[in-house]
Amino acid sequence: TASMLSEQLGIREVLGTRTTLANLRRAVNDSLQRAPVLHPKMSRPPGSPQEAAGGEQARLAQIARMELVDDLPPDETLQRLVADVAKAFDVPIALVCLILEDRQWFKAYYGLEGKALEARSTPRDISFCRHVVESDGTRVLVVPDATIHPYFASNPLVQQGLVRSYAGAPLVTPEGHVLGTLCIIDSKPLNIGPDEVDALVSLARRVAG
Repeated sequence: TASMLSEQLGIREVLGTRTTLANLRRAVNDSLQRAPVLHPKMSRPPGSPQEAAGGEQARLAQIARMELVDDLPPDETLQRLVADVAKAFDVPIALVCLILEDRQWFKAYYGLEGKALEARSTPRDISFCRHVVESDGTRVLVVPDATIHPYFASNPLVQQGLVRSYAGAPLVTPEGHVLGTLCIIDSKPLNIGPDEVDALVSLARRVAG
């Protein structure tokens, strides 16, 4: 059955339950080399271009209506929250990111340095967070080690050594718009389990609220 549905479901290898570790290792390596990159942007079947454009326009309009992007100092409550998040997850950086048309903008930040801090943003096309927003909005993106990830390894932030690992949970409005993420970033591989992911999701809901 799995073989018959392989094309429909994107299955790259089918192995028996008693396969050897060597065969399993080979299958994983072969799949990664042959498969198109399955990153979060492809986590659901895409709708029509009109649907995608309409959803993005509505999302950006929601950000504009809420007047979330400004030149004021960061909100103190959110600043305390991201600082607590960074300490709780033992990572150097935690952010509340809003994904705009051409950039990701940091509504709140902890541990940010350099040009990103000065601009309070980075280009959207190199943003990890945009993949959370561009997916179905229900998924947490976890990249334990971007340097060996088939998609993210070529990201300039990774190649410059600024991002090694990432986890981001969506900020979802009651209308279902994903405005951005609550995310954590580390310069070393990230070891995060299901309980920590659930905690990040809960905190993201608190931020969205």
